[in-house]
Amino acid sequence: MIGMKDWSERLGKTTQAETLPGFTRLIESGRDLEPVLAHGITVVGGAMSDTARQGREAREVARVQG
Repeated sequence: MIGMKDWSERLGKTTQAETLPGFTRLIESGRDLEPVLAHGITVVGGAMSDTARQGREAREVARVQG
């Protein structure tokens, strides 16, 4: 284990040097995606509301027709 210390430190430095800039770019690109994601969330929320409303209406029709 002691013999691997230098190797482990070099690997750690390489990982940080190569991964962090890419991760930062990924996070920054998320800003550009915000309107798209917000729209998607709105659409899904609307679909869930519509489904619930239609379910209530169907149950009411079934109850009345009973």
